[in-house]
Amino acid sequence: MGLTVQTREKTGKSYIRQIRQQGLVPGIIMTKEGIKMVELREDQAYRFLLANQDKTVVFDLEFENTQEKKQVIVQDYQVAPYGRKLLHIDFREVTPDTKIKTSLAIIPSDNCPALKFGGIINIIRRQIPVEACVKDLPEALHIDAANLDFGAPIKVASITAPEGVRLLTKGENFTILTISGRSKGKGAAMEDDEAIEETEE
Repeated sequence: MGLTVQTREKTGKSYIRQIRQQGLVPGIIMTKEGIKMVELREDQAYRFLLANQDKTVVFDLEFENTQEKKQVIVQDYQVAPYGRKLLHIDFREVTPDTKIKTSLAIIPSDNCPALKFGGIINIIRRQIPVEACVKDLPEALHIDAANLDFGAPIKVASITAPEGVRLLTKGENFTILTISGRSKGKGAAMEDDEAIEETEE
């Protein structure tokens, strides 16, 4: 996952208007060495922002016609009030030790016994805000649902974050997921099996 950019040497309203007419959007990269001006395809950048809205994603910016790459996050961007047109985008270069805040998707395990009896995992909160260094940031938060019974919830306070990751949910204990459906119970399941055997005889 990434975006391709070109180095931009010029500034000014006239030049910015010109590249926008060509389907490009101006941007900058904030680095330790200073500000680097770039331009990139507006449609690709806009689709990228839509796909990753409400979360901070670490990705590669590749410079066209060179071998240079920078690992960045989107720091800020501007969208036109009408027409859904991206006007400007700011990137910030990061390193493995850069600490960032983002939201991680919730992925429950599929080893819950209740699922074998018709239960359905109902995800209430699909993302959780966290803070971590880039090197410690997982792709998602995997939640163990092995001991979850029908109607019983998993709340955020019961989650153990991976090493190096801090949950930004202090003082909150909202429900993350539950198992919905009606439990037939082990005995009911055995009766169904016996009924099937009788029918087959």
